[in-house]
Amino acid sequence: MKKKCDIVLIDSGINRKHEKLVGANMEGDTFKYDFGNDKAILSEEGFDDLNGHGTAVFYLLHKLCKGAKIYTIKLDDEELDSFLLQRALEYIYKEIDCFYIHLSIGVEYCDNVEELEAVCNQLSEKGVTIISAFSNLGCISYPAVFDSVIGVDEDRESRYINEYDFYDNCIVNVRIASTSLYVPWGTGGVVKVAGTSFSTPFITAKLYNDLGKTGSNLKCVKDKLRKDA
Repeated sequence: MKKKCDIVLIDSGINRKHEKLVGANMEGDTFKYDFGNDKAILSEEGFDDLNGHGTAVFYLLHKLCKGAKIYTIKLDDEELDSFLLQRALEYIYKEIDCFYIHLSIGVEYCDNVEELEAVCNQLSEKGVTIISAFSNLGCISYPAVFDSVIGVDEDRESRYINEYDFYDNCIVNVRIASTSLYVPWGTGGVVKVAGTSFSTPFITAKLYNDLGKTGSNLKCVKDKLRKDA
């Protein structure tokens, strides 16, 4: 039986014991690469965050997307691997019914561009909206650059986190303020952060709160973002 949720978060997992997340509903899995058999597999090790990043992103989504059921997929790798990301998206396509996929992560070097884009296209055609942050380095990153993905970049001159610009005919769909935020970190405590990773949840939250729990085609999503920009 397929898993059902509103938003799938792909990141480094969650620190489920963090005091700032008490009472939050947390479900998830870990996806890792089995090098011996050359395939990606689900791990039975839980989805605890050893990095910190995923906990912060989950916290923002949990706070901003009121009532959303969020399912976390932890990518168990020291450095994000494009092939592992591809396999995780393929798993979501086959095994999870959701409305949104949130990625505050991406890769700059991608050897499987066509395959990664193909699964993003399949998910989009299914009515799943993928929201992905661009790299803070100011370079092209995947999957944010794909036409079937809402790619979010930062606007370092703006300080208004609830305002954004929308772009047609551009690899960047949305540019939003890179405002400093205080968030719980997976390794403990609260830290001050900024960057596309932490601005992008505001776009996912806008779509979730405005469009609700419905699968919307990409044109409707872009029309809504354009209208309210």
